[in-house]
Amino acid sequence: MLINVADIDADASWNSRTIIRDIKELADSIRESGLIQPLVVRKVEERYQLIAGFRRFAAVRSLKWKQVDVKVATCSEADAKLINLRENLDRANLNVLEEANALHANFPENVFSCRSASQRLGKDTSWILARRQLLKLPHDIQMMFASGKLPISRVKSVLDAPDPNAAAASLSKRKHVRAPMLGVRKRNNTQIRKRIIQLHEAGIQGLASACLAWCTGSVSDEDLDARIEELIQKGKSSEALE
Repeated sequence: MLINVADIDADASWNSRTIIRDIKELADSIRESGLIQPLVVRKVEERYQLIAGFRRFAAVRSLKWKQVDVKVATCSEADAKLINLRENLDRANLNVLEEANALHANFPENVFSCRSASQRLGKDTSWILARRQLLKLPHDIQMMFASGKLPISRVKSVLDAPDPNAAAASLSKRKHVRAPMLGVRKRNNTQIRKRIIQLHEAGIQGLASACLAWCTGSVSDEDLDARIEELIQKGKSSEALE
């Protein structure tokens, strides 16, 4: 449904991100293709509280839109915060420190065990534990993990070290093996959409174009899963005929 942008309240403390990034690129994409994924809000008296879509909301405001498409959720404040956290985790938009702080805000260690937090979030217990261990380190070391200088897989070894600062400094000097990036940047939504058009114009409308469309949010997880399952079943049928 469409509602007035001016009727939406966005509380920064609800957002799992500490910084709203790349608004211009997102705004350009929304200007060109529209808002593919609606904002998620809940009704609070006569106004609406933003639950999920803080970057999209910031981009829409920068475009000076008067109205925006939203999905209105009927939920408690606690469930609303969980929706926000899940969306950000699913979209992989947070660094590990933001994930750890959001996890602590929603599932504090003194209330939720790793297992119960894991079940609510759909994450492995090891994922929960690593981020809780991160918050037990000094802030300077936390920032090294947040910036990517240290891999989160090594947080326990740093925490257990007699001198965590020395362990972190030593580890940061090592060359961590990563997949080569071939000297290219991550593609933005506009570039991906151009590739989708190129594939369609070439008559290629199979899984490849569906995967590209999924990257931009034009195809849902369910639709892509259905397309993949369809191809799997066709493959099984072909094998049965041979």
